[in-house]
Amino acid sequence: MILKTIKYTFLIFSFFFYTYLFFINYKLYYQPTFLTKNELSYNSDQLKHLRFLRTKIDQEAATKMQNIYPEGFIFMNVLYGLAWVEFAEKIKDKNHPFYKESLLEIEKALDEIYSTNGKRIFPHEQRIKDGAFYTGWSTYLLGKKLALSQEFSFSELKLFQDKCEEIAIVINSGHSPYVESYPNQVWPADIFTAVASLKIHDSFLEEKYEEDIFNWIQRVKRSLDKKGMIPHSEMDLSDSGPFKPFYEEARGSSMSLMLNFLFEIDEEFGKEQFKLYKENFLAYRFGLPGIREYPKGINSTGDIDSGPVLLSVGGSASVVGQRTMALFGEKNIAKGLRNSIEGFGIALSNQKNKYYLLGQLPMADVFFAWANGIEIETIKIKKNYRWRLKFHFYSILILIVNVILYSYIKKGITTK
Repeated sequence: MILKTIKYTFLIFSFFFYTYLFFINYKLYYQPTFLTKNELSYNSDQLKHLRFLRTKIDQEAATKMQNIYPEGFIFMNVLYGLAWVEFAEKIKDKNHPFYKESLLEIEKALDEIYSTNGKRIFPHEQRIKDGAFYTGWSTYLLGKKLALSQEFSFSELKLFQDKCEEIAIVINSGHSPYVESYPNQVWPADIFTAVASLKIHDSFLEEKYEEDIFNWIQRVKRSLDKKGMIPHSEMDLSDSGPFKPFYEEARGSSMSLMLNFLFEIDEEFGKEQFKLYKENFLAYRFGLPGIREYPKGINSTGDIDSGPVLLSVGGSASVVGQRTMALFGEKNIAKGLRNSIEGFGIALSNQKNKYYLLGQLPMADVFFAWANGIEIETIKIKKNYRWRLKFHFYSILILIVNVILYSYIKKGITTK
């Protein structure tokens, strides 16, 4: 009786496990679907995913995510808005329905971010009002929207210009290039969006902040970790006593994020950091690419920043790393990361929607949407199918082991 129970349990587990494993192998060949509407060729999967997220946000997903993640409300709205920006930037016709739809969703996201609910968890009295995280992300999305539309109200423009001026003043003060997100809590990644906002300002308004950005980059270069990378967090920003540098060295999640903005701020310095990032964080597991949460040689468990960490590979680092690899020209690695995420993240779609993880974790979906904003298929890359073969081999090997185990269980039942 016990052996029969084991047998049926084994069969049920094997069925679901191998269905999932087959799904992953299949998704390694994923390519998004491109359709044409009103003379516009667009990524249908991307649009379906954005519309799924719209439904979730209308159902107050951002408020629900705030109960799970420290900045869940802002991250949901700002990445949702940025994903629509990426989609709209590919539409040349400003009268196209998709462009109008995009602009409407970006404006809705900004309304939420600047609402009382959006600001409520951020202390106002800091070196930069509301802290580096809130100010950086909100100003960056606002700048992207203004640069995209080139049509804006006086109040929107003034808000953007005032925030840029505030950012420029703050990054030029103090002994550190980094600014608190909360009192005495500093994550360098948070100020990168703020400085990238200055770059956006100069791209479509007067060129005003080039010197401020240059000086800030020089200070960043003087505060790197032992491996020459931007640290994950910093210890002390007080002006009293000797300067205390970082207390936590570079990590995959923050490096993946910062490089996306450093690419805009200073591409040459970004390339230097990207080279170190690739050397220290790019890893392969069973033939598939992933981004480590900690540099090679260091193994640790994950936290709220990293998301799940499996075999040293970080969830957040790999998702955002997909976008990072694409930005810096590593298209094949980006495609490998994307297709691995399509499989392990259980990407499903129907005629109207696309979603990941059965649609149960909108925070993950919004990061996937932002990461997928950079099209890989539209850029000519050398096709390489070999990276999939090792994973196929391991999948077949596991299947063989599974068949052998089942034969032993069956033999035990027959013998008895």
